[in-house]
Order: sequence, then C-alpha cells, then structure tokens
Amino acid sequence: MPINKFLYFGDFLAIPLAVIVLAYFASTAGGLWTAPDFGVSLLTGLATWTLVEYAVHRFVYHHAPLFSALHDSHHQAPNAFIGVPSFVSSGFIIVVCYFPVRMFDDVAASGFTSGMLLGYAAYMFVHHATHHLAIRPGDWLYKARVRHMAHHYHDNANFGVSTGLWDWVFNTTGARRGRPSPQDANARLRLSRPEARPSAVGHEHGNAPSPDEGKRRNRARLPIFVPRLGR
Repeated sequence: MPINKFLYFGDFLAIPLAVIVLAYFASTAGGLWTAPDFGVSLLTGLATWTLVEYAVHRFVYHHAPLFSALHDSHHQAPNAFIGVPSFVSSGFIIVVCYFPVRMFDDVAASGFTSGMLLGYAAYMFVHHATHHLAIRPGDWLYKARVRHMAHHYHDNANFGVSTGLWDWVFNTTGARRGRPSPQDANARLRLSRPEARPSAVGHEHGNAPSPDEGKRRNRARLPIFVPRLGR
C-alpha cells in the first residue's frame, strides 16, 4: 500500500531511540559490567537479521499471498513509497525478539533486539539508497545496487539486500551478464563525454575507434540482467 513519507522514514528516527532505551534497560541490570554481554548479543542480532532478511524476502514477500501482492506493487513501481507503515515492522521485531528472550536474560534480550533493529535499519537504508540515490561505479553501495537491480529484473535471485552472503550460501545469486568492472564503467563514462567522442570528420579521415573502445561499446550493448544460478 502507498504510505506517506512520515510512515516511510519514521523508523530511521524510532530505531536509534529504541536502541538507546534498550541499552539503558541493559545497564540497569548490572551497570557497565553488562557492556560485553550487550555487545555480543547485539552482534548476534545483527548477524541473525541478515538471515531473517533473506528468508522473509524469499519466502514471504514472494510466496505469501498478502505480502507477495504488496511486494509485487513495489516491483511494478520501485521508486514509490510502498509498504506497511515502518513502525509496524520495528514494533513486530521488538515483540518477537525482546519479550521471549527477556524470560531468560534481560541483557541478552536488549542486545539481541538492538542488533535486529539496527540490521533492519541498515536494510531499509540500503534498499532506499539503491532506488533513490545517485550511486555510481566505485561508490561503497554500488555492488548492493547492482545486486538488487538484478533482483528486480529476475525475482528468483538476489533476495539479500544488505548483504549477498545468504544468496551465495543458498545458491540464489544472480548476476548481470556483461557487467563491466568499476574501472571499465568509469572509462566508459569518460568516453561518453562530448570531448572524448571521435568526431564524424575524424572518421572520414580514417580515425576509427580503437579496439579497446570498440569492446567497451559492445559491452554497453549486451543484454541486461540474467540470473546466474550457481557459485
């Protein structure tokens, strides 16, 4: 469903506040002595989130009736603000992570839930960036963008957004055939500038493009995303 910007971006403010509150809860259980346990639990939550992200995207967003219809709307309009209100997702994470673990250990519950929330925030940021930010070859999110754009062309691959680890583990990695390296992409960008293009007069005098330039142009004409199943 379409949602407004407040509901779309709300978790970027709510999640840091929730983590601060959870850290405070942990500190009240034993002061600074709880910091190592809290940190280990947080890292465990972060790692767990990456698997949850992969599983939810693959099995829920693409197969569960209600969620698959909603997710299909995102595939049809990838730049639109579509989804459930952000607070619903973060609230659900708190309910299913904090309260069950708290029955065994207060500090572990706060740390694990904080890690899950921060992992979810990272997922939201990377997903938003791949669709809305101008990410260029060589940027730190460039690989994530290429990986996620491949998923939009072939939704049977690349279910991980914040990381491609679990796609590699479960053999669902997709690739873009003929995708140039960042170095080749930067070279092609330079060639696209008017001052770098061979002029028509030059061609008349026999100054044809170099073999390397011809190869780069041919790579630019290759088909776009195809899945590459297998490592």
